[in-house]
Amino acid sequence: MKKKAIIAVLFSVCSLWSFGQRKQFDLSSYKLPDLKRSQLELRLNMSGNTTKINYKSSRDSRYTNYRSSIKPLWNYYRNSKRWQTEQEVSMNYDYSSSERDFRGNEFEEKSNRFNGSVFSQNRYYINSKFFLEVDVDVDLYADKRKEDAQEKSKEKYRRVDVKLPLSIGFGRIEQVQDARLALYILEEMDKSGRLKKEPSNEEVLQLARELSAIQNKRMFDFREKLTYELVAADSVLQEMGLVEDSDAIYFGGLYDNLQYGDLQIRSAGSRWSIGVSPFLKNSDSEDEENDIVTLKIDSKSEEVYGNLKYLREKPFKLNWQFSLYATIEYGYENRENEFGQQGKDTEELDVTGIKASLNYHICYYPNTRTSASIGFGGDYLRYDGEEKTRPIFNFGEDYLVDRDIEHKQWQGRFNAGFNYYISRQLQLRAHYSLTYYNYDSDSHYLMGSIDADRDSWNHHFNVSLIYKLF
Repeated sequence: MKKKAIIAVLFSVCSLWSFGQRKQFDLSSYKLPDLKRSQLELRLNMSGNTTKINYKSSRDSRYTNYRSSIKPLWNYYRNSKRWQTEQEVSMNYDYSSSERDFRGNEFEEKSNRFNGSVFSQNRYYINSKFFLEVDVDVDLYADKRKEDAQEKSKEKYRRVDVKLPLSIGFGRIEQVQDARLALYILEEMDKSGRLKKEPSNEEVLQLARELSAIQNKRMFDFREKLTYELVAADSVLQEMGLVEDSDAIYFGGLYDNLQYGDLQIRSAGSRWSIGVSPFLKNSDSEDEENDIVTLKIDSKSEEVYGNLKYLREKPFKLNWQFSLYATIEYGYENRENEFGQQGKDTEELDVTGIKASLNYHICYYPNTRTSASIGFGGDYLRYDGEEKTRPIFNFGEDYLVDRDIEHKQWQGRFNAGFNYYISRQLQLRAHYSLTYYNYDSDSHYLMGSIDADRDSWNHHFNVSLIYKLF
């Protein structure tokens, strides 16, 4: 009897020790093998937004907006010794309805909007740490709005943005969710008594590398894909001598973890970069009142900014993720508007700018399906230069005013998010943000109002259903 008690105590101590050893496993020690992954999603969104602006010299204003949208999105990820590539192509259509109470005047507005984008981020590693990065970011917008107030009005807007960042840097960030998947599988096997032996850290890493290769295979039929993954993962576990009993309980746990264990992206590492980011933007708009064109505007913007960036991703234990992003930029901007009803007039902005941003994000992963996050951040922007604008109360006059300007803007924000996988293909995502804006400016071009010194609060929520086609 005493021997049985001693054996039971020793077994419990060993189980607790092995469980604690896995809890202390450092996800950052995992390095991805060479792989390529792609995914096609269909996103359905519903969002709402409420803003209250407190003017210091006039009545307050309130703006409320509700929006729904549909968005197909394709993304691609490549990781190798020399290359890290992320690419994304998306299209988005949304419909929105809004109400405004602007200094006592009420407005209703409806809009239809299309947005298409192409993004490509390409880092080439000269050695294990130093890299050269070339990116492409192109966005297309088309917007049609209809407003009902004292007079009916319409607005059409089109825009093209092209950004071509170039940088050099030091450091590397790896995706490590496959290492977390390996630990999920081992923990489930241990709980059910199907783990034959406690694997070493090197064996955990070996299992993670095998799972990365298995997960890398793309199939349109999710049932066929899951069957392949189940057979392949079982084969690896058997070859490593980790399976005590391959019965229904073992396969049930393996099945569940292969479905959800690596869906939530986890990353580890840090990266510094210094670079330059040229940006071109062209747009045109047309306003109508009672079916008569009242104003046409052609706009163009040219920017060149040098930047210094730092990004850190840190898994803490197994269930927490800390993210830090900081950037500072200095550069030059030139903006120009040509507008008028019959002839053409020009507004211009010619400034140097300083931009700084700091963001900190904490995410908790209690299980394979669920995550919750909070984040804090702040931005600072300052422009110094000159502008050529119309007098604020003389929009119809044919002369402009030249002036030196100083524009300062602060922004602080808090956000929270929740993510749940209803199934492997269907994801529910909710997000809330609270943002504070403060402006200190004498620029009519940037602020569009003589009451330019103001602050505002913005609340935003978004609920999305995301369906993965493959």
